[in-house]
Amino acid sequence: MLVMLYSFFMVSLKDIRIIEDDIHRDDRGYFVENYSCKTYMNYGITTNFVQDNISFSKKDVIRGIHISNQAKLVQCLHGCIIDVIVDIETKNYLTIMLKGGDGRHVYIPPGLGHAFIAMEDSLVLYKVDQYYDPKTERGIRWNDPQLNIAWNISDPIMSEKDKNLSLL
Repeated sequence: MLVMLYSFFMVSLKDIRIIEDDIHRDDRGYFVENYSCKTYMNYGITTNFVQDNISFSKKDVIRGIHISNQAKLVQCLHGCIIDVIVDIETKNYLTIMLKGGDGRHVYIPPGLGHAFIAMEDSLVLYKVDQYYDPKTERGIRWNDPQLNIAWNISDPIMSEKDKNLSLL
C-alpha cells in the first residue's frame, strides 16, 4: 500500500526544496517576510496552501514517519529539529536541521515520508495544501531497519499511533 501511494505521486528526494528567507537583523532583533507566493514561485513552488498547523514538541519527541497526500512547507519557529524526509521507493532519506530564527523552510511534496525529532523544546509551523483526511495518511515505524535512520536516541517520546506504525 505504501509503494502504491508513493508511486501515484511520482516524487523523490530531488523534489524537496529548501527556502532561505532574507532576514533583516539589527539591534532590535530581526524582520523577515515569512511567506510570499512570489518568492516560492522562484523556487518552482506553485502550491496553493490552505491551512497552517503548529505543533509544540518537547525535547526527544519524534513525530512521524507519516506519508500523506498533502504537500507541506515546514519551518521551525522556536527551538531546533532534525527534519527527516523519506523516499519510500528507494529507501533513502534526507535530514535537514531547522532552527528557530534561521529563516529556513522545507517544501515536501505529497507522497514522501516525513518526520522530525525535537533536539530541544520546539515550535514547528506546517503549511499544507489539503485539509487533513485520516483515510489518506499512512506511516512507517520510526526505527524501521530497512531505512536505518540515525535518530541517535534509543527511547524517544512518541504517540502510541506512531509507535505502532508498520515496518516496510
